[in-house]
Amino acid sequence: MVNPKDKRILIIDDDEAFLFLLSEAFKKKGFTNVESCTSAEEGFRRILFERPDILFLDIILPESDGFKLGLAIDIIHEKKISTVFLSADKRFESVVPIHKYKGNVKFFGKPVDMDKLISHTEEVFAGGEAETVTRDVKKTFKKPLAVVIVGLLLILEPLIKIVFFRVTMGFSFATILSNVFQISGIRELFEFWVLFPLSGIMLLNIRKWPYFIFLALQAYAVYMHITYMEFTWPYSADFPHFSSLILLVFSLAVIVYFLIPAVRRPYFNPHLRHWENGPGFSIDIPCIVVNKRTDEFMMSTLKTISQYKARVSLPARVTRGDSVLVNFTFYSFNFSLLGKVDETYFSEQNHEAGISFNTIQYGDKVNMRRLIRALHILKS
Repeated sequence: MVNPKDKRILIIDDDEAFLFLLSEAFKKKGFTNVESCTSAEEGFRRILFERPDILFLDIILPESDGFKLGLAIDIIHEKKISTVFLSADKRFESVVPIHKYKGNVKFFGKPVDMDKLISHTEEVFAGGEAETVTRDVKKTFKKPLAVVIVGLLLILEPLIKIVFFRVTMGFSFATILSNVFQISGIRELFEFWVLFPLSGIMLLNIRKWPYFIFLALQAYAVYMHITYMEFTWPYSADFPHFSSLILLVFSLAVIVYFLIPAVRRPYFNPHLRHWENGPGFSIDIPCIVVNKRTDEFMMSTLKTISQYKARVSLPARVTRGDSVLVNFTFYSFNFSLLGKVDETYFSEQNHEAGISFNTIQYGDKVNMRRLIRALHILKS
């Protein structure tokens, strides 16, 4: 049976005197595994490799804060980690976002009542604290605004069309909707309700196969308008309405625009999806780089990382275009990512290379996103 006093305690606080006092207080009570550090970044790097059983976080930390660090840790660790927030400003107690954390969350104001804090720690190790609500992690990076706007307009097109009928034809919404819901043919239903919304969904899903579906739907929209028969649904006129002609011109323009190489490349190359890749974050953890051309193994350091790219510090030179395997581990996640050297930065003292990863396996991709989201929260 594991002795509760052997469980790991990590204290992150930039007040070194307070760190010493708190560490000594735990040790005097028999806790044998007490560690401490003075910055959010150092604490986060430690947590990449080990899981503490309880965290003590100062809310005000250099270059970050305890709230961000706590959320970043939650993303990395699937298991619940109990967290105690510390601050001399007792007003923070009313704003601690308890509902956002997976594990038990508590606030203690400074100066800390050591007996109460140690008693709380013993209760946590004994399993006496209630669990809090888990939270969903939202995607951090955004698609280009123009694509989002156009996609949403396409999705809302049937509703926009109904409003246009109301304004231009003078019928009530009840009359228009009554006619709309009498549509029965599969083709007519598709053209009225599905064609443009499906185009919008494909436009927003920036991948290879939705790109072709999107262009095919736009081409069908052009065909639908060119072959329009007089006084047929949905326009019941000798010519499509003005709104429909605008959509026709728009469809033609969109087809031409998305055939431009610079526009279509993000649909085929994940490295160019900057809203997914995001900025590179400093991480400084050890890794092994294998040069596939020379079969050389190099003990290296992962300096920065993003969803599909990394910068590594190497003990020897590599050549641009070399295929490399980058192996690194944090906590329980082991990565072995195949990539290509696309940039080199060499001097007498440093050998560094920029690496773009090839297609990442699903499991690695999920864990990589967790790491990137955690770093984004920590650095924001």
